[in-house]
Amino acid sequence: MATSQGKTAEPEARAGWRRGAVVALAILIVGVGAAAAASAVARRQARAHVDAEVQLLADQVGERVRGCVASRVEMLVAMKREWELGGLPDGAAFDARAAGLMASFSGIFALNQLDRDSRITRVYPPGPNQRALGRKIDENPVAFVAFEAALATVAPRLTPPVTLFQGGVGVALYLPIAPDDARPIVLNGVFRSDRLLIGCLGADPLVDHAVSLTDGEALLWRQLPPGAPAPTTTRAIAVVDRTWTLRLGPAATHVAEQHRLAGWIFDGGVLLALVAAALGAVLVVARSRVTAAAAAHRRLVLELAQAQRLEAIGRLAGGVAHDFNNLLTVITSGVGLLRASVTDPDAAVLLDDLDDAARRGAGLTRDLLALGRGDAAGAPPLDLGEHVRALSPLLQRLLGREHRLELRVADAPTVVAGGRGALDQILVNLVVNAAYAMPDGGVVTVEVDRDADDVRLVVRDHGVGIPPEVLARVFEPFFTTKAPGQGTGLGLATVDGHVRRLGGSVKVTSVVGAGSQVVVRLPRV
Repeated sequence: MATSQGKTAEPEARAGWRRGAVVALAILIVGVGAAAAASAVARRQARAHVDAEVQLLADQVGERVRGCVASRVEMLVAMKREWELGGLPDGAAFDARAAGLMASFSGIFALNQLDRDSRITRVYPPGPNQRALGRKIDENPVAFVAFEAALATVAPRLTPPVTLFQGGVGVALYLPIAPDDARPIVLNGVFRSDRLLIGCLGADPLVDHAVSLTDGEALLWRQLPPGAPAPTTTRAIAVVDRTWTLRLGPAATHVAEQHRLAGWIFDGGVLLALVAAALGAVLVVARSRVTAAAAAHRRLVLELAQAQRLEAIGRLAGGVAHDFNNLLTVITSGVGLLRASVTDPDAAVLLDDLDDAARRGAGLTRDLLALGRGDAAGAPPLDLGEHVRALSPLLQRLLGREHRLELRVADAPTVVAGGRGALDQILVNLVVNAAYAMPDGGVVTVEVDRDADDVRLVVRDHGVGIPPEVLARVFEPFFTTKAPGQGTGLGLATVDGHVRRLGGSVKVTSVVGAGSQVVVRLPRV
């Protein structure tokens, strides 16, 4: 009997293995197909996000270049008017004014004086530009066309890219002065293409992106990082009387991220299918795993979109801040020019108000620039506890009479890899936010202690608390619950940016009606 039962069980076992093999094969086929489909979808979506980012970045870069060049042209026009009004009576005054402009506005390579015959009669700075002294513009036919057009129209004219007398490739701006036989009649600003564009875009412009800037067919500037795709997005930029064309491609790192994300999804899907097949998973289990993989894929796509959106906001903030700084510099320079000639006390007060408003605007640009870069890295170490004690009188004045500051600082050293300005902004923003959460007054507690690896900064209030839906967005740039005119939404975003650059972390916990606590952890030196 036992032998008969064993013989009967053998075919059933073989049938079970066959059914298991069929189910495992089905799971494997379905899993590999789902992984391939998810990988293809991820690749398309990632490419769409990158294309949208490149288009937005091209708009921002084009406007930034336009505004940057326009601000320099405006200051040269102001220098021309000052010259016409007799404000530059001799060469020494010309050199002093040129030195001030070149110190305030990066990218200006030389400022020259030309006579009616297009001869360069004075150069500044003399050292690198000495070879241009005495040369005539008509030696370069392309530049001479712009020179003659400026004289004919009595208006600023810009050359296409030309080979400069001083060496290198750049553009020249000609501004006719009111005719007067006793002095030169043309102000000439010279811009080397590479220095101008790096000055407009920053020290590390569009890293990993393929970029070209042309005037017609003539090349102004080009950047082709290894592995970066060719520029695909085009923008026209109006500069004086010329039109420059910007061509921009996605960063090489973004293209690599597309392939890497698709590869991760495919490899993960195949691995899940193999595990399910090895365990003899049934179709229901296989479907649940595919559903989980699809949900994980959607989360990855959403997280990628959120990260790219925040990156675009930071770049926009940096671009706006640079352009705003250009405008503020024009205002402060204009105030400086007017102040010397104003004798009316009322007018002098108005100039002081204008200068004060421009300087307060500069404070806002510092917060905007803190979203994309900061001064934390490379600063000397400092003891955070001692720094908080030293800053406590200022913090108490910020809180006002309705609030009291309570310090709890450990006796042991709490040294961090500094950034005094960054730590000041972190403390001020957190303390002011804590006070805002207690409109009827209260105690703001600041604690500094340490553990084995980190220094811990805690700012605690007993205010109204933060709802969960708001807590999830507190570090988002420009997000604020304050009334219009009472906040920019940059406070906690600035804190988060500084903490990250210092290699630390920041966490906010809150209970509605009971208050909030912000814990900043920084690496201990």
